[in-house]
Amino acid sequence: DRVEFHGLNAKEFFDVFFSDSAPFGFEAFHNIRRDKNVRYGAWEKLEGVQKPCLLSQAPIIDNHNAASSIHLPPVFERVVEYDAKTNSFLGPPFAKTTKVQRALQVSKRLLVLEVKTTLSDV
Repeated sequence: DRVEFHGLNAKEFFDVFFSDSAPFGFEAFHNIRRDKNVRYGAWEKLEGVQKPCLLSQAPIIDNHNAASSIHLPPVFERVVEYDAKTNSFLGPPFAKTTKVQRALQVSKRLLVLEVKTTLSDV
């Protein structure tokens, strides 16, 4: 599905909802879920990424030089760690959680976000 946020381009959307200083970040989400010990790592540029997972099906070609190799915009990654509330009757009340978030701004209007969440001690 195609969703457009009128008035926000891809970079502005990232800055408002995902950046290290986002005014509408995920802190409220974690508070509502009653997660504990939430720690956000800083966004870091990944070096040497040949073909990141989030581009496995959609490489970006440099149209200015057809003979050039595939051009990939920089991929940024951060790690979020927290104790997720499980709401389980049989298991522990919280599970150690690691969330790896990757972001790639493909164009002014296209931002690709990839999130991989791993739970342990469940």
